[in-house]
Amino acid sequence: MRKKTIKDSDYWLKTINAISTSFNLASRDIDIILRALAKKLVKELGASALAIWTVEEKTHFMRIEESVNLSKEYIRYFNQTDRIKVGQSLVGKVMSGRKTLYALDVKSEKVITIARWRDMIMNEGFKSTISVPMFVGKKIVGAFSVYYKTKVDSIDTYQVQFIEIIANQIAITIENIKAYGTIEQYGSNLLGQVEKLLYLQKVTESFSLDFYKSMGKSLESYADYIIKRFNASGISVFRLEKDSNILKLIASYGLSKKHKTYLEKHSASLESGTLVGLAFKQKKIETSSKVFVDERIDKPWRTLLSIEGKSAMAAFPLVVQDEKIGAIIVYYKKPHIFSKEEIGTLSLLAQYMGISLLNIRVFDSLRLEQQKMVSMINSLHEGLIFYDLKGKITAFNLRSEELLWLNGKEIIGKYISQKTRKESVYWENLYNIKNLVQREFGIKEYTTKGPHKVILEITYVPVRDGYKKIGAMHVLRDITREKEIELLKSKFISTASHQMRTPLSGMKWAIDILRKGDAGDLNTEQKELTDKLFLTTDNLIRLINDMLDVTRIEEGKTGYNFVLGDLEKLVEKVIDDLNMNIRKKEIALTFKKQKQPLPKIAFDSDKLDIAVKNVIDNAIKYTRPNGNVAIELQAGKNSLLLTIKDDGIGIPKKDQKFIFVKFFRAENAIKFQTEGSGLGLYIAKSIMDKHNSIITFESEENKGAIFTLQFPIDPKKMLKFAKNTEDSVNEAT
Repeated sequence: MRKKTIKDSDYWLKTINAISTSFNLASRDIDIILRALAKKLVKELGASALAIWTVEEKTHFMRIEESVNLSKEYIRYFNQTDRIKVGQSLVGKVMSGRKTLYALDVKSEKVITIARWRDMIMNEGFKSTISVPMFVGKKIVGAFSVYYKTKVDSIDTYQVQFIEIIANQIAITIENIKAYGTIEQYGSNLLGQVEKLLYLQKVTESFSLDFYKSMGKSLESYADYIIKRFNASGISVFRLEKDSNILKLIASYGLSKKHKTYLEKHSASLESGTLVGLAFKQKKIETSSKVFVDERIDKPWRTLLSIEGKSAMAAFPLVVQDEKIGAIIVYYKKPHIFSKEEIGTLSLLAQYMGISLLNIRVFDSLRLEQQKMVSMINSLHEGLIFYDLKGKITAFNLRSEELLWLNGKEIIGKYISQKTRKESVYWENLYNIKNLVQREFGIKEYTTKGPHKVILEITYVPVRDGYKKIGAMHVLRDITREKEIELLKSKFISTASHQMRTPLSGMKWAIDILRKGDAGDLNTEQKELTDKLFLTTDNLIRLINDMLDVTRIEEGKTGYNFVLGDLEKLVEKVIDDLNMNIRKKEIALTFKKQKQPLPKIAFDSDKLDIAVKNVIDNAIKYTRPNGNVAIELQAGKNSLLLTIKDDGIGIPKKDQKFIFVKFFRAENAIKFQTEGSGLGLYIAKSIMDKHNSIITFESEENKGAIFTLQFPIDPKKMLKFAKNTEDSVNEAT
């Protein structure tokens, strides 16, 4: 659970294979095993300490049996001073609930129920911990705890599986050590037993998670041991096929081709009517000292066994945590009497094989799900780029490769920095996309550079595991064709608007002459009529000017000259320009300034003047007479915030998602004021986007609205500005 990129199943298969060599079955000291294991676990998991907990059967109190990197005070506290009972706190609940539990934040996790225990863990310097139960068959041996002094952000499924497998192997090792003590207690030949266990060690090492890659080789090692130790002559391994609910032969050793073919063809009948089926069904060992007279074995198979010279056999179920995985059969040439030692040893090896088969199934399932997910991601028409919390790219689908002209294999695992952006124009596109200023689920447009130009609509999506953020994702949608169609529409509107503006300006001039009486006196009725006509013509000209502004923005003909400047002065200028409208509506407008100087930002003063003016004018326009508009400019942690708050008519909830859409006006806005183009906020947002800035709002109908314009103050996120001098500040304002 180290804070790093989630590794795939192949990586953990190899890691468990490597770590399995730490489990020396001939050792009597779990501390020796733990020390060897700790070095590898610290490297792979970033663990700070390890502990093996066991339980006293009579009292049900738990104790730390062995540990690595835990202080003597910590061990003494939980073993003597303040003992944990099964069912209490995190490690106790692991034992009683028989399931993995973790505390990503020891300070706040509720699973650690006793405050003094939480304090003890924190005093040791631990910030995160995970505990897993240790099983041997149905028996729970104890719990295995991993501690971290660095806070862990999220749980990695593969790593949890990894720790659980290690815990089960520790459990089996502990039981072996106990068995070793029993052997010594009864005075058997110690040296001989050590030799047996050393040989057994080699056998169990073959049942690593590489078993699925070379099952024949692993089985050969297993068979070689039992043939030499117990005079066996062959082995067959069966696995449960869940879809068809049958036992299928998956490997064999020491069997003739005819025998293997028979077992392969008759797999469907093995679950019942046979010794192996009986062992599997009842989850217990079944032996037959003389197969020729054993009615539990089908007659055709008995006949085949007689021909093949197999006189005795034993069937062992492969069961892991009460789940039936499969079964194995051990064959003997001569009638055979099964000793307790033989049954015990074969049972232990069967447990290892069962765990290996289960691990293969689990990891194959995970790999299959991973492959499905990759296939789904690569089948999408949108490009997807995934990042971890540190900004490293963890996934880059085929559509992203097509849109950005980059190879995913070269991208995945890299951090996109100023250095990498210089490699090519395509890397520069990726860098620019990565560093777009976007809020969660925010959408921005980006036009790629280089010969393969496309216009992308980019959505920023947080990636979460439960409530914890574990990364982020950019969704890339090619809108080049849509933009081409919009451009044609814009050109049409631009042409039509230009054609209309000249005659309308002439009409306005002529109407103005008439209403002023320059062409002769007008009576009252004529005066009112010409005034209305003048106002209507003026509104129409303003609408045409707004439409021309929109077409210039959409066609990209509006150049931007970014200069480092003082936003406060720009806001003051806008308020002064709108002063006539403010007085006309008798609105109380306030501008709250900060006592401390605010940071300078990069902006185009002419364009940003339009955006700020449109937002403030919008607040004035939809605030009732004698209402209030409050403006405030303040510095946040990473941005400069301009808020415009009014107590006007507000925006209905159903209309809020359309508020920045071109030509849209809310229903209550149309009723309140009939004149309006629905372009003001659209233009404001377009200009804000060009400034790598964000505009958001909060509103409730009849309770006003709050618009927030958010500008980055980090130079890395600002757009390039012309110069950084006092002259440029004055130029910008």
